[in-house]
Amino acid sequence: MNVLSRINSKYKLIIEGQTFNNSTSKDPTYSLRNDSFLQIEIRRYF
Repeated sequence: MNVLSRINSKYKLIIEGQTFNNSTSKDPTYSLRNDSFLQIEIRRYF
């Protein structure tokens, strides 16, 4: 998931997340099952 939104002319909000649910041991993403994340950024431009 990736969300990018400009708040106004000086600020931008960026939200990025990834999750690995219901992975079985035969699934190629099984080794990533504990690597879920959520990242939130607020950037200021001047």
